[in-house]
Amino acid sequence: MRWVVLLVVLSLLPLFGCGRQTDLDANGDMEAPVDMDAETNPLLDLDAEELVTIVRDESWNVRLAAVATLPQRDDIPLEKRVELLMKALEREIEDPGQGRAPLGAWLPAEEHTRMHLVAIMAQLDPEAIPALRQATSAASPEAHDYLVLALAYLGDQDAATHVRNLLTDSSNPWLRSEAASALSVVDGEAAIPLLKGGLQDPYVTTVTDCLGEFRIFPVRESAADALRDLGMTVEMRDDGVFEVRE
Repeated sequence: MRWVVLLVVLSLLPLFGCGRQTDLDANGDMEAPVDMDAETNPLLDLDAEELVTIVRDESWNVRLAAVATLPQRDDIPLEKRVELLMKALEREIEDPGQGRAPLGAWLPAEEHTRMHLVAIMAQLDPEAIPALRQATSAASPEAHDYLVLALAYLGDQDAATHVRNLLTDSSNPWLRSEAASALSVVDGEAAIPLLKGGLQDPYVTTVTDCLGEFRIFPVRESAADALRDLGMTVEMRDDGVFEVRE
């Protein structure tokens, strides 16, 4: 099949960063980097049925490369594109990829894939909001949270309350981190008090890149970036404390 040839092409794409890096799955096989660029993604011209097949591929990177084409696929009905993205998300919830996320990534492998899917959904036309709302109502509880983030990025005001709750109450720090970013989009300046609260979030993790290991506070970082996007000055001290200059 045509898509098999394209998968071979995809597997040869380079991954740039701190020198050339490769990603290994749980079996030690190299993972190809996902190509989010619509002009160079070799899976861009596959039809909807071929994409359905690739969304079930064993490689999380191949799955992402396939669905990354969907925002640009005006030849596929919007409802079908939302359906494919929903299937991809549910697949990541039920059977998450076990490979390693790219070097230097904040997110563990399974969250790396899910948040990529949120970013892809956020690139859809706002006309996708009704279809995404319908998908959200039928989603599993865990998938629901990611879909709400996508709706917030698309400007759906009905998603705002749930996103606020994710930022303040979710036990998943990666959802809290992404909620901070999404809240600044859907709530604007009204999000400032909650985002300031996010600067106190306790979660800390260690990230490794080509320069070594370092600590990060993902929720604080996202809240700080969101506040900066809203025109505020936020500074970070070496101990991970963020301060807002009024």
